Amino acid sequence: MNALRSLWFLISIGIFSLSTVFTHRTITNPDANISEWHISYSLGFVRRGFRGELLELWQLTSGLDWSWAESSLRSFPIGILTFIVLRKISVDYPKTLLSWAALLFPLGLLYFLFDPGTSGTTESLFLLLVYATFSCFSGKSDSIRLLGLFSLSALVSLMHEGYVFFLPLVIGLAFFLGGKKAPITVQLKNSVAVVSPFIIQLFLVLIAPKPQISYFCAVALERLGSGSCATLTLFTEMSLREAIGYSLNREFNGELLILAAWIIVVIGVAIALFSRSNFDFLTSKIVKTSTPVMLILSSAPIFILGGDWGRWLTIIYGSFYLSYLFAKRKTESRTLSLVMFATILLPVTSGTGSGSSGIIFWLKWFLSLT
Repeated sequence: MNALRSLWFLISIGIFSLSTVFTHRTITNPDANISEWHISYSLGFVRRGFRGELLELWQLTSGLDWSWAESSLRSFPIGILTFIVLRKISVDYPKTLLSWAALLFPLGLLYFLFDPGTSGTTESLFLLLVYATFSCFSGKSDSIRLLGLFSLSALVSLMHEGYVFFLPLVIGLAFFLGGKKAPITVQLKNSVAVVSPFIIQLFLVLIAPKPQISYFCAVALERLGSGSCATLTLFTEMSLREAIGYSLNREFNGELLILAAWIIVVIGVAIALFSRSNFDFLTSKIVKTSTPVMLILSSAPIFILGGDWGRWLTIIYGSFYLSYLFAKRKTESRTLSLVMFATILLPVTSGTGSGSSGIIFWLKWFLSLT
């Protein structure tokens, strides 16, 4: 077991290193967009400033230059998530083909590694928080469950206000993992833990000031030496109405077809994973089929407000997969496993548009070296 754990550790270090290199290459591109990781609380409390505080603390502690500090910090959750997922599979379900197929699904951990444009994004940090929340629900302490729910929702609100649309999905899956037989007092406590961060979110959206992008852009350019603030300015200063209008007026060029195809695939896989989890209190097949669909649809607004559909689908699929790892299994499906392995050739990027990923990307990268 120690040798196996060492192997997973080396693999995780390798994925972390590759992600850091890809992210650094993206950051240091002269035409690269400045990321939101440079928005902080240096001018007071603003939306999306939490990550900037983490970056400043990490750069001060590590002594790295700003580009390597940002790329390593953004990639760190990917390495951690990879290690804990590999370890959980190998310890709890070492002979389960479906678990490994789900891990290698293009919207799984491969997504962060095989699409260089999304390497080191916040989704890995979000899913790491989801894993921690499910860990809390797998225990017996109601206080730990309460703390896990509140911490997840509060941190998500501080990271990015758009992630609030995924909280119903994650909280719903967490409650299924916890079972339905909790006393009414526990349910009330959990309800408070769920509602409180939504109040924080309301404060962030309606009251908290928008970040002064011109200031943070100047800070980022001084740190990195080059870059563009066009995208950062566009998406942080949009009103709700402007965001909807921007998304609806985009030229999609076939992206909607790819999005529709991936949504169908994700819904099918989510239903399959959900039905194979041992939620004994869900006795009806109709309920087992409709519940994951309803949980997925609860995040629909973010697909209208934001065009990074591949990232949103990754959060949805990743949340279902992590809940599948924590739930006991009833059955496995070799057919489903083969289907999930086969999708590695399908295109998926942050916008689920043109481009390539997975095996195709690595083949191109290898040929470019020869």
